[in-house]
Amino acid sequence: MSTRKTILIFIALIFCVLIFVYAEKDTSAMSSQAPLSNNEQVKVKSATKEYVDAKLAENNNVYKIEDLKGVFDHIHDEVESKGGLYVSCADVKVGKDVYDIDYYVKKENGKYTVVKEILRKLNGGKINRILWEKK
Repeated sequence: MSTRKTILIFIALIFCVLIFVYAEKDTSAMSSQAPLSNNEQVKVKSATKEYVDAKLAENNNVYKIEDLKGVFDHIHDEVESKGGLYVSCADVKVGKDVYDIDYYVKKENGKYTVVKEILRKLNGGKINRILWEKK
């Protein structure tokens, strides 16, 4: 092998290692985020429940997902923090299908409000389609 090829392979390997190290550092920084307080989680879930209750009241207790009509099942216990927003999750059943909906909640002036609704999963398979977003 020529000296030039050896140098190019060496540079490529260093580049790959740097990308790997940077990716690991970026991922660990995201996962080392401080856990939400119990009080904060309660407020986020409360805002989610308020949003869902209003949506159900508008539609005679039917949960609409685009052109589908479903039955609201429950809000999950977990609450996450992502990009300055909180994320709460719930399940909606349409027939035998289970839709996993994410609600993005924003805290503004001490008030928690749902600002985006994403259809995250259908029967466990990822979808990630925005259903509604406050602009």
